[in-house]
Amino acid sequence: MNYLGARENGPPVRDREQITPAAWQGIVGAIESALRTGLFMADFPDRSCVDDGMNEAITGCNARQFYLRLAGDHPHIPLPLNPDIVPETVASLELVEFCFRHASLPTRAELHRHFAHSHYMNFSRERGQEQLVEEINSILIRNHLAFELQPNGEVRRLIPLVLRDVLPTAHFDSEDADLNRLLESARNRFSAPDFRTRYDSLNDLFHAFERIKTLEPPREDKRRSSPALIARVSPEPQVQEMLDAEMRKLEEFGNGFFIRHANADQVSLQTSEEIDYLFHRLFAVIWLLLRKTGRGR
Repeated sequence: MNYLGARENGPPVRDREQITPAAWQGIVGAIESALRTGLFMADFPDRSCVDDGMNEAITGCNARQFYLRLAGDHPHIPLPLNPDIVPETVASLELVEFCFRHASLPTRAELHRHFAHSHYMNFSRERGQEQLVEEINSILIRNHLAFELQPNGEVRRLIPLVLRDVLPTAHFDSEDADLNRLLESARNRFSAPDFRTRYDSLNDLFHAFERIKTLEPPREDKRRSSPALIARVSPEPQVQEMLDAEMRKLEEFGNGFFIRHANADQVSLQTSEEIDYLFHRLFAVIWLLLRKTGRGR
């Protein structure tokens, strides 16, 4: 729902990466409501009708089955769900993905008047999942969280605005399959909710950066291949000098921080903002090299 504040002032800034107490309460409330209204009953049916011949009819949702399956799939989520005890962010978002997997909207019911309950006959997985996506994303948006439940049921971290247009749509068309694989892995990991996974995206990106330096002949000699690559980007000496200096600086970052190597004197990045900055700076150079040499679009 587009509330007054968003209509008047624009959508909330979504820069928080930890589930807030209010957001967790909203998620728990949405799950409890879904259990009452039967959004999970197709996968966890209650068959409590005692009328002869009707004991297989679905009459509601079996919450105990739901929680037993949840405990088995996600043992790190405290049960029963407590709106006042906020789990780890990744655990909270995995709970959302679990609920998406089992959401299915009841679409046809027949009233069984004698026992004052309904028998549910048909369900729509697509409509149920669409409903859950809308409800959860509304909670995430209103609480300024940088996460989004996708239509395929995966929670993804929102890419920073500076990368939001180019990164999801970039096509890596180099002749080196391993380079393309590293770039694709870096893109996927960068959108993950988990901090450690996003950190690992830099490792993939730096390995891709080193590999791209060897694309031009002679590929076996990086000291000659890298200048040849830069020369293809621009014939202007000043541009070549600028790009060479930037690439050398980025290589220094990769070797100096705890990214590509594990030396005792290396410093780890501590925040998502630091990861975003370095990823953006490195990806910008890689994308320039790919586009200018016909290896990306």
